[in-house]
Amino acid sequence: MAREQRFRCTACGKCCFGILPLTLADALAGADRFPLALLITPVGAAERKSDLARSLEVSVPLDRRRGLSVRGMVAAYLPARLPCPALSADGLCGVHDDKPLRCRTMPFDPYADEARQAPYLIPRPGWACDRSETAPVVYRDGRIVERQAFEREREALQADAPLVTRQVKAVLASSPSVVAGLVRAAGQKTPSHVAINFSSLLARLPEVDGRHFAARQIPVLRAYQERTAGQAEFAAFHASYRDWAIELESRL
Repeated sequence: MAREQRFRCTACGKCCFGILPLTLADALAGADRFPLALLITPVGAAERKSDLARSLEVSVPLDRRRGLSVRGMVAAYLPARLPCPALSADGLCGVHDDKPLRCRTMPFDPYADEARQAPYLIPRPGWACDRSETAPVVYRDGRIVERQAFEREREALQADAPLVTRQVKAVLASSPSVVAGLVRAAGQKTPSHVAINFSSLLARLPEVDGRHFAARQIPVLRAYQERTAGQAEFAAFHASYRDWAIELESRL
């Protein structure tokens, strides 16, 4: 008997909050919408890793006996309580026809093996996803039924992996403070990360006009800097938006 799981998006908008992982192409296309970052995250030793996840992993030696594994990821850098800037007042996506691959692939996770996708079909508390008998079958016997978006996102991330990994290695080699931040993040009970200005990737993207990118991204960073001002829970995000905008302004 086939093992099937059903799922339908109800457009409740509840998953459209906080950090949004992106491909490089989606990040560049959304530079005038999303505050962009390169996130570096510690990887647990016991974590089950897909080929994609392994290709993004970097080992950081801490001393003769200890090391730390981390992974780089491009993302829209938003606090968990702030909605995606494309989320309209009625809870619907304002860029549905042009939405990023991450949104098209939801609820599946490209960083996990296809055979291990079942947990991602379980909605988080408060989400209104439809898993009833009237919802379509989306996952059968460890295989995604409609797989085009999943394959497109994985292929794009796999193509991005060498560049992202090279930049993560460069950051770790030149910034002891980032390494120290990752050690602290690895010791926390809840997942954490260190956020780097996305513009650090531009030197590895010669086809991208840095001035044009800066002109599109700076207003976004300044808007989120203002939006997060004076709120302690957003302090780290606020400081990042401010500092990254200053860095980009030097390119103009």
